[in-house]
Amino acid sequence: MIDHRPDKPYTRTVGKMGRSIKHTVEYFSHDANASQGKTLTILENNYGIVGYAAWFKLLEVLATVDNHVFTCRNSEDKEYLAARLKLKVKELDSILDKMAELGAIDKELWEKGFIWSQNFVLRLKAVYDNRRQPLPTRPSFNVSTPNLQSEIPLSGVEKPLLGIEILQSKGSKGSKGNTLPEKATELATLLKELILINNPRALLKDNVLTTWGKTFDLMLSKDNRDPEDIAAVIRWSQADDFEKANVLSAEKVRSRFDALYLKMNSKNNGHSKQQTPVSMYTYVNEEAGDANN
Repeated sequence: MIDHRPDKPYTRTVGKMGRSIKHTVEYFSHDANASQGKTLTILENNYGIVGYAAWFKLLEVLATVDNHVFTCRNSEDKEYLAARLKLKVKELDSILDKMAELGAIDKELWEKGFIWSQNFVLRLKAVYDNRRQPLPTRPSFNVSTPNLQSEIPLSGVEKPLLGIEILQSKGSKGSKGNTLPEKATELATLLKELILINNPRALLKDNVLTTWGKTFDLMLSKDNRDPEDIAAVIRWSQADDFEKANVLSAEKVRSRFDALYLKMNSKNNGHSKQQTPVSMYTYVNEEAGDANN
């Protein structure tokens, strides 16, 4: 099992047999030009940096509540959300009203006490496709919705979400019917998901997990690479502005592993700051509410 804790490459969530899988994500993207979109431009113009921060903090909350619906129907819910967004309750109401007016959150549901962003959820399609799960849909008024207890605890409101959730895999079969080691399949899944985070339209073959799994199996068994080191290089390469456009296959990871590993450690030792992809996305598009602009 690959340890993907925040201080490690990624967080791996394994579901037990018969246990329901929550519809949440631990990662979503933040576009560099997000602040230029209509929603953020208007929020920042009306509320300053507070409006900008409120939008992204709200997305963090929506990412980690079941089905991405936040219930805000009483004073306790509002006080909790206001605390998460670092706002007074009156400020929270005003900003959420403006978000609803702009279509960033569903206006009809907000009037009923629920916060839902259709555009935000649509941005998560690649994550749910990879999980082979249906994308959460807009709730109806007579359906039970998540409460505060359904939220996955974060490591701190001010900290960005880190990590990637990888569903438990039984391994992929090779061309001769041999089952690949679970770690090799996990690494293939990790690379695939991060590539799709950076480019949801990336053209990947249907058998890519099997093909890449074989390559990672060779790295583990023949090259004697440490799985944690491989995961770290994958994560770093997909967060680096230059390498994410070049490292687009397991074969590339293997052929350039030593160079990538040295480059990664060199930049880390130099305290170079990088933005890690926030599911499996750690990026929800912070401009998710601007998809229709």
